[in-house]
Amino acid sequence: MRDSVQMSAGLIVVLSIGIFLTFVLMVLLGKRLFDGWQRRHYSKLDYLINGMYN
Repeated sequence: MRDSVQMSAGLIVVLSIGIFLTFVLMVLLGKRLFDGWQRRHYSKLDYLINGMYN
């Protein structure tokens, strides 16, 4: 009985960590996609000019 409780607790911890890491990776990927989507309107000239003033 005690071994099954420890095993269940371990599985819950591993599952929680896996879900958390998946969520973090999805947020990071979403941010990269969103930033790329926002930059799609830049032409090369606009990008170079904006870079001079930042």
